Amino acid sequence: MSGTAIQQFNDFMANTGPIYLSGPDVIVNEAVERRYVWGEMIRGKATALQGGSEIRDTLMLDDSSTFEYIKPNVTLNYRNPQVSVEVSSDWRFANDHMAWTDQEVELNAGSDLNVASRAAAYKRIRRLKEQRLATSLANGLEKSIFRPAIGNQAEMETNSGLLPLSIPAFIHENLTSTTDGYRGALPIGWSGTLTGITVADEPKFTNQHVFYGSNLESTPNAAPTGVAFAANSVNGGVTHDVYGLFSAFDEMFMRLQYVPPATMSEYFENDTIRQQMILASRKGVNLYKRLLRTSNDRLVGSGSPQDPDYTSPTFSGIPIKYVSRLDVEKIYPRHTTAGTSVANTLAGRNGVTSANISSVVGGAEDDIDTIDKGPRFYFVNCEYMHPYVHTSRYLKRHDVMRHPNQPYTSIQNVDCWWNIMARSRQRQGIISPVRTA
Repeated sequence: MSGTAIQQFNDFMANTGPIYLSGPDVIVNEAVERRYVWGEMIRGKATALQGGSEIRDTLMLDDSSTFEYIKPNVTLNYRNPQVSVEVSSDWRFANDHMAWTDQEVELNAGSDLNVASRAAAYKRIRRLKEQRLATSLANGLEKSIFRPAIGNQAEMETNSGLLPLSIPAFIHENLTSTTDGYRGALPIGWSGTLTGITVADEPKFTNQHVFYGSNLESTPNAAPTGVAFAANSVNGGVTHDVYGLFSAFDEMFMRLQYVPPATMSEYFENDTIRQQMILASRKGVNLYKRLLRTSNDRLVGSGSPQDPDYTSPTFSGIPIKYVSRLDVEKIYPRHTTAGTSVANTLAGRNGVTSANISSVVGGAEDDIDTIDKGPRFYFVNCEYMHPYVHTSRYLKRHDVMRHPNQPYTSIQNVDCWWNIMARSRQRQGIISPVRTA
């Protein structure tokens, strides 16, 4: 190992293989999130693209039916429907880095060390630097996919924006009237298009939405009850079905289950439930587990009648996963004035007018100014919504360089070119709380 310690260490860092985001299981420190959904969304599902100025995909939202009944020898009318709709999204670019100074390298790799000892010292320094960088990258990407859509339209949707699209941009509870009931069209504060589709004209490019009664905890299997919302309330002036929580899961599961016809199945997707994840906050997962206990006549938990824990609760075999970002992210509709108390009652909800719903900042699930308080449950189908990454610029490690204004500091950058795209929103859903009284 010839050269000075800092030269040797810089060469060591430059020639070490690239960093790959393996997941939180390889990071043991106090800076990590409790669970990382990014890794599960991208593992085996991310699409790698070589280039292009933007990310595009083609959908068919209407069959423009040419089916008809005929009589013998009738003159047929032929059409050639154009049914494809193109969705597009721009690349987003993220950067992270690690840095080290001459002093920390030289002092930790003293001149009296032999080659083997110096290599061990270099590995210890590298391990610490890479652990911090991997944690920073993982936390940054995780926060990106749950970033609130409220107030971020210009940065997410426009080609001059900075932020990637997030799960709350495609799955949310801002409802609008469609030909297929009330489903999520555009996030609060957005107008026009989502990834190039004019959502108001395309009712099938909307997410599924089901209400559960946040005051119906003792009756999770309650049948749907029509609840009328005041004309000035959020999504108001209509009657919505409100379910018990388990009944809401039943309804959402059936809405999301797509089974191809028996013939010509090659032109239809298979049942996609296997790609589903159900995501919730800590309060949401604990609520579900608590209802499982009260719904059983004995404790069956983790394999023992004495164990009350449901380690990995599921619904129809789909895991319900805890996502720590959902504890804190301000995703949901809130009052225009921060800190303004919104009563968690039907009357409180009906007292919120369209003029005092914030289109700039949302609220966390239990914030005092959040309009409907309580945990949400996200049904995310990773077959139809996942990250797209650039083939050669996914967590790409670059050469070591010297900082021009800090001559004793070395820098190594890692960048990522990516975005999230939803090829189908009607295969995504959210179960959200509302009071029935």
